[in-house]
Amino acid sequence: MFLESRSFGSTVMMFLLALFLLFFLYFLAVYAQREKGVSHAVYDYRTILELFLLDEEQIASSVAKGCETIDSLLASLLDISKEDRTYENTILLFDRMTQLSDLVLLLHILEAFTLLHPNESIRKTAIESKAVIVKYFAEKFANNTLLYNALKECRDEIEKIHGLNDQRNYCIDQILIEFERAGVHLSDEKKEQFSNLTEKIELTGSLFTQNITTDNEQVLVSLENLEGVPDYIIQSLQRTPNGKYILTTDYPTYFTIMEECRIESTRKKFYIAFQNRGYPKNQQELETLIEARYDIAKLLNFSSFAAYDIASQMAENTKVVRSFLQELSNLVKEKVKQEMKVLREEAQLHNLVKENNKIDPWNTRFLVKKYEKRLFNLDEVEISHYFPLKNTLSKLFSLYEDFFDIVLAPVESEVPLYHSDLQLIEVKNKTHDAIIGYLLLDLYPRPHKYSHAAHLTIVPAVSLCNNLSTVPLSIIIANLPREKAGMPALLKFDDVKTFFHEFGHALHALFGKTELATFAGTNTKTDFVEMPSQMLEEWLYEPTVLERISRHYKTEKPLPNDLIDRIIKNKNLFAGIALSRQLFFAFLALEYYDQKPPIDLFAIMKKLHEEFRSEIEFCENDHTYANFGHLVGYGAKYYGYSYSKVFALDLFTEIKYATFDPEIGKKYKEMILQKGGADRPEKMLEQFLGRKPSMQPFIDDLLRS
Repeated sequence: MFLESRSFGSTVMMFLLALFLLFFLYFLAVYAQREKGVSHAVYDYRTILELFLLDEEQIASSVAKGCETIDSLLASLLDISKEDRTYENTILLFDRMTQLSDLVLLLHILEAFTLLHPNESIRKTAIESKAVIVKYFAEKFANNTLLYNALKECRDEIEKIHGLNDQRNYCIDQILIEFERAGVHLSDEKKEQFSNLTEKIELTGSLFTQNITTDNEQVLVSLENLEGVPDYIIQSLQRTPNGKYILTTDYPTYFTIMEECRIESTRKKFYIAFQNRGYPKNQQELETLIEARYDIAKLLNFSSFAAYDIASQMAENTKVVRSFLQELSNLVKEKVKQEMKVLREEAQLHNLVKENNKIDPWNTRFLVKKYEKRLFNLDEVEISHYFPLKNTLSKLFSLYEDFFDIVLAPVESEVPLYHSDLQLIEVKNKTHDAIIGYLLLDLYPRPHKYSHAAHLTIVPAVSLCNNLSTVPLSIIIANLPREKAGMPALLKFDDVKTFFHEFGHALHALFGKTELATFAGTNTKTDFVEMPSQMLEEWLYEPTVLERISRHYKTEKPLPNDLIDRIIKNKNLFAGIALSRQLFFAFLALEYYDQKPPIDLFAIMKKLHEEFRSEIEFCENDHTYANFGHLVGYGAKYYGYSYSKVFALDLFTEIKYATFDPEIGKKYKEMILQKGGADRPEKMLEQFLGRKPSMQPFIDDLLRS
């Protein structure tokens, strides 16, 4: 998932936040170095890591100080006369003050704190401080007519005198559009409403995410109720004083139980616990979030928040999105019928078919894995033996190193980090030995940590003047199994795919070094941002890649050819069911945000389930919407996963034909990743492909048996 820093930058509100911050410290640093003739990177990573040590009092004082400084600096920026405005002293410096300041850096740190910090008091302070910053910028910047006019008149004057190149013109237009989407033309009364709603949305969204992260739901079971679960997994579970085994709702535990445990009652109990994370608290939070976003949209004369949210995307409007999703639904219907027939036949072998011929949701993953094992002799546990975590990450790194001409090296942090689990990775250019950036890996589950996988940008990659640049820093969040009970941490195949995916976002953030920080790295359209990650996932179905990254934890031999063949053949076995699930979630986000509140969250979810997953029994005690985190970060745009995958498969086809040659890696890096969001996605794709993008590779892959 992309919090996919744009991860949180993907939302309009976070984009606006990123637009309106301080340039003074940056300005001094850059020009002081220019005077000395020294070329170095802005933001030493040690300085950044020290910010993770902030306490509650330091956070509050930093926010207050930042706001005070901006009040005076904003006035200075607006004092430049019309005739004295240039691209450098207005557009470029506006971008610098809004993206590379101490305050926006603090904002990114606070985002990480809300998701990852082990201290409850600091998480609470981070949530409250973020809301303060959001409201401040909504009031002072987001709808500041004078600032908007200053940027616009500067653009118009430059265009009149000597013109702007296409890329700069595109970027400035996007900045002005975001001002308009922030209500710059509203009356003073409505601007105040917009500001208050913005604060409410930020606070409510953070609380929604926190309620999922801090949910301590557990299921206690006896040993006999864990039949089928591998011994080393059972031995890794914590136990109560009376000997019961504790099942926590982290992803590694959940997927293992749902796929391996032979006791249906255990699967059912655990499924219900997992699908009710955040409930009932998030019932109210989500209703509040939906209402506030609807009110924002109405202030700006949109029919719904979905209409507002999608207007700035590649798809441009809800009609296009609905048409796209319906086309996919029509394409996949026959495949879903065939797959469900197979699944029912498997269910009969295990006495799991209901009288109405449906399958209970807590049985689907179990049946899929049992069928895969019976048809292809594919055993998830056996496959995981070939993916011990340390070796797998090392081999993945070597793959990226060759394709992208980089070096990924673990280094000891010179600064204490917020948790001992973290690992710091230094990324260098292999040819020139220059530092590209740093990655923090936060890979293991723990109490109160964000329970899914994600990527956060802390420092964006920006090309400055006089050979200066920022040193980008990102966090990769995952919840992978730990090494326990004398066994190495063994990754399931899905775990490997998840890491590939999030690392794709990190590479985008590292390489996307743009002139305007506003468009650096993953700061691109949300219905395009998943493309680089999904493209990398496809590598895992290439025999040479699977052989290269796998090593049995005992024999050290790679996956045998016959097992590789079975994994590849299994890729699309239940692709129809998987896509129908994606369509369900895409329409769920769309329906929640495309209607006038109040709405019945449960009724809408149930209706869509019957439309897209009708052959799976609906669970009346399922409140998935209460832990559907994308409703905060992606708003109405969950369709973007499927939309992006069309482009991902098209690009992968070209890269695959080139047999992963580093030259194609260089082309991909230069034409796609390095441009971040500073150009139209359609234009970047067409330049790379040498033609217009095609949906055919996606269709071929989907329908391949």
